[in-house]
Amino acid sequence: MVFFASFSFMLLMGGGIYIFKTQPEVLGLPPLPADSTQVAAKAKYDAELVAKREKEKQEFERRKVEEEKRKKDSLINIIYALTDSLNRARSEYGTAARKVSELSLEMSRQQQEATAKQDAAEKENYAVLARMYNAANPKDVAKILKIADAQKAATILKLMKNKVAAKVIEALPPKQAIEIMQLNGPNAPVEEVVENPKAKN
Repeated sequence: MVFFASFSFMLLMGGGIYIFKTQPEVLGLPPLPADSTQVAAKAKYDAELVAKREKEKQEFERRKVEEEKRKKDSLINIIYALTDSLNRARSEYGTAARKVSELSLEMSRQQQEATAKQDAAEKENYAVLARMYNAANPKDVAKILKIADAQKAATILKLMKNKVAAKVIEALPPKQAIEIMQLNGPNAPVEEVVENPKAKN
């Protein structure tokens, strides 16, 4: 029992001394002055923690800048590629437009040549018919021109000798003769044809 009481007393005294040395404020006493070693260790730990956080922050900022630069470079590359494609498309369009223009001009030239050849062939054909009709009987020529297109008849009569053409017009029906004379020009002697008693219906 004495042993137990002695042990308890020593335990109580040891605990009191520990609390007095480590946490005197628990006993209502002012806190002990800080140990310089602990203060230095805490300061070192805090400095290391701040340095680590600063390093992490700098690394984050560096990665952020690199990512933004990568995105910017990628966007610039896309813009360059699109601009290049647009320039190629414009160039191809210009080439195609020039070719279309050249083909259009060539087609127009060929059409003009074809029309000129056709006109020349028609004129030659009319000239041949006019020479044939000059040598034919005017009444027979009038029968042919009576059923022909008025414009064609007027063209042929223009190419014929005046005396022969006049005889052909006399042999035509008055209405058709007037129409042909009007096609031949405003100075054609229409009244003479109408009043001609030899004109046939």
